[in-house]
Amino acid sequence: MKNKLLGFALASLSTLACTSFAMTTDIKLGDKGIEVVQTQAAAASSNRNQVRRNLERNGWTVVWGHNFTEGDWVEGTGAIAASVVAENPAPFMKWFDYKLNQNLQKIARNSTQLDTSRLKRIVLQSLKSKRIVQNRQLQLQAGFVTYKRWKRAVYHEPHTYKCKQRLPFGGWTWSVCSTSKKVEKSIPLPNWHQFYVRYRLR
Repeated sequence: MKNKLLGFALASLSTLACTSFAMTTDIKLGDKGIEVVQTQAAAASSNRNQVRRNLERNGWTVVWGHNFTEGDWVEGTGAIAASVVAENPAPFMKWFDYKLNQNLQKIARNSTQLDTSRLKRIVLQSLKSKRIVQNRQLQLQAGFVTYKRWKRAVYHEPHTYKCKQRLPFGGWTWSVCSTSKKVEKSIPLPNWHQFYVRYRLR
């Protein structure tokens, strides 16, 4: 019963692109049983910043695309599949804003051997091979990252202990008393994903 109530308390999550926010859940043991209480708003945690730092290290320039929640990720994987089947990067690239085209144009301006159409074919090649593609001095990789997310839950867990109780006419006897102990746990949330294209000159 307690697990069901905990799941119910975590069910309402926003779908912001960079992070998610939800109410902190406080579960207490009261006279009527376990009570779910929502307290101040708190940010759900994720490994997003660490994942991004890993992709950007060693001289990579990363262009970030659409962020997919668990609800619309089917559409995201469909875009990759459509690009690979049609041998056309357009279904994948439509999930990026103008920044991706700006970066491709910048590479083309600084290269006498690569134009934007050739660069888009390299994007497609990376999607198909799922690896980094080397073209002369340019390295390029296209794909998606996965962000692991979790939510902090706080609740009071019931505990019993041996205690002394006074008798009505004096004296005392051993009895069993109850109390609650504050417990904090990290509750896993569904993963989110984000498209990216990264490149560097070697």
